[in-house]
Amino acid sequence: MILKPVVIDNWYTKQELKRVYKELDFYTTKEKLITQHGNVAVKDGRDQADCYRVPLDSYYSQSGRKLSDIISLMEKMRQTTFHDYITKTCGIYNGFKNTSIDSSMIAYYEDTQYYEPHTDTCKYSILIWINKEPKKFTGGDLILPDLKTKIECKNNRLVLFPGMVFHEVTEVKMKGKHKLGDGRYCIVHFFEG
Repeated sequence: MILKPVVIDNWYTKQELKRVYKELDFYTTKEKLITQHGNVAVKDGRDQADCYRVPLDSYYSQSGRKLSDIISLMEKMRQTTFHDYITKTCGIYNGFKNTSIDSSMIAYYEDTQYYEPHTDTCKYSILIWINKEPKKFTGGDLILPDLKTKIECKNNRLVLFPGMVFHEVTEVKMKGKHKLGDGRYCIVHFFEG
């Protein structure tokens, strides 16, 4: 079996995407975006990430998760059609339907920000990239070095891969005049159990 990531373009419908943009706008203030220190991969005592994050699980209680459209829309990942699609891509994803624990966060990257090669501690990682149109940055692509794979950062693109696979985010370079919120958003879902 050849291990490969799952890539799905246009993950959210237009209506869902409007709801996601609205929620991202809510989090995009300097007070809510936290700089990366702690809760990231560390190598030789140094954080491997330079980005902002919003840990959604710290905003919402277990019973309050339905208040987040981003978390509520995860239900699409539990549907049979999603499971059938990912297992056709690669058999290793057959265990995805048995995951019972998840956590979510939003990562936001602006000029010169990146994430060095690292692994996640979960069984499966799902990334969903969101950016405003027209796109005001280059970079922010996903590199899976062990799989010799580079996946271009495109708006509304979902990528699924095993958490044990080394991955990194290339440096984001903003183009021209920009404001907070014009960079690269990554909705991250970790699945375990």
